[in-house]
Formats: sequence, structure tokens, C-alpha cells
Amino acid sequence: MMVNNGSDLSAATIRQHLTKFGGAVIVKPILRSTQDFARQYWRAHQQNQAVAVIADRQTAAYGKAGRSFYAPSGTGIYLSLLWPAEAVSQPGLLTTGVGVGVVRALHQCCPENNLRLKWVNDVYCRGKKVAGILTERLENSSNGRSACVIGIGINLTTVSFPDSLGSTAGSVVPGQRVARSRLIAHLLDQLTLIHVEYRSGGLLPEYRRYSLLAGHRVRLSTGQDELTGQAIGIDDQARLVVRDDYGREHRLVSGEVAKVYF
Repeated sequence: MMVNNGSDLSAATIRQHLTKFGGAVIVKPILRSTQDFARQYWRAHQQNQAVAVIADRQTAAYGKAGRSFYAPSGTGIYLSLLWPAEAVSQPGLLTTGVGVGVVRALHQCCPENNLRLKWVNDVYCRGKKVAGILTERLENSSNGRSACVIGIGINLTTVSFPDSLGSTAGSVVPGQRVARSRLIAHLLDQLTLIHVEYRSGGLLPEYRRYSLLAGHRVRLSTGQDELTGQAIGIDDQARLVVRDDYGREHRLVSGEVAKVYF
């Protein structure tokens, strides 16, 4: 184990521990956003290999719906994985699959933690959000190129959060020591497996086991509408199945879970 300061992040150390991921690894001490960097990298390069962009700190990180993400130095994992030539026809299966990969990797460093997945893209621990996943598609209409960027932000050992996040954000192992480079290598290896497996839906049983919502009453925002009902489960297309108060079933491709009633 290593102390979580900037010195524990090293592209060389990450590569040393990789067993499956064969793409490029870029580590930066500070970036506005790893997602933005990955997008710019894709536009400037023609290569077809995967690229992992990691930052020790982000100054303008964002998540779903452009919400800002707190990404201080030394305490988190901020990673964007660029998959060139990836046509994402099943984004729900991809995002849920990545969620499984994140939980698998975190369990390697902290197996005792009770991690849960909140549909569709958040990881929870001890009732607080500790990680988020963002899937973005890139397209270049002039040459037909396409790509996918998977953004992952993990509050790993963060102790202090801004007041606006204090009641909702947490970290996986607050204040502890974790070798981030080794954990990132585990995560990239898991994502390599996910990339091969996710289209089949074979990862959904594992996702369901970690589900935070199944069996609970939920309130969701779906665009301009709200829906309240019982979360029945996740179907074979990674849609959230909710039975409303009139007994009707809704299968949601996307939405924002505003409240879970435990």
C-alpha cells in the first residue's frame, strides 16, 4: 500500500500491473477534465487502440447532465477510457457492464465493503455515492469515425467534501492508504473484459446482485415527467422496471432516480 499523494500515480507502475489491457496509458497531474482530454486526443489522432487518460486532479470535472464532480488531488481515481471505432448500439448494457467492472475492481482492494449500484450509473457505499460513470459517444461526420469515451470518477479515500455534497457524497475507504496505480490497473483489466462481454447481457445477473433499487419504492425524473412506484428489477436490456401506483409497468431506458425509499 502507498500513501495517496500525487507520487503514487504512475503510467509505468500502471503498465507493470496490467494483465489484459493493451492500450495506451496517459497520466497527468492535473486536467480540467479527463473526458475533455480524451475527446481532444481522439480528434487529433487516428490510432485505433484504446487509450486510458488518468488525472491526479481535475478542475472542471463533470458527470451526468453536465453536473460538476469534485475531484481533488491525491484521494480519487479519475479516468476516461477511449475506445476508438466503438459503435455503442446498447448503451444501457455498456453502462451497467462498466458498473460491474468498477465494483469488481474496488472489491480487490476493499473486499469487505458493501458496494451497491444505483441504476444506471452510480456506485454507493454506506448509503452515499462514491463513484459515477459517464458514457459519451464521439462521431466525426466528415470521415465517418466514431468512438466511445467511458468516464469514471471514484471518491476513493476523500475525507472532506464541499458543503453542497457533504450529505450525499462519500468515499470507499475514507482516509486510508491505497495504491492507486495498482487499483487502476485492475480496473482497466476489468474494463477490457467488460468490453468483450457486455453486448451479450451476461453481466446483468451480477449487476442485479448489486442493485440498490430492487424491491424499493423510488421516485424518478424522466425528462419532463416524474414517476413514482416500486422498482421491480432490471430487464434483459438493462432497463429499470418500475410498477407505478396504478399497477402499470414502465421500462425505462434512462432517467434520474431522485429518491429511494428504504
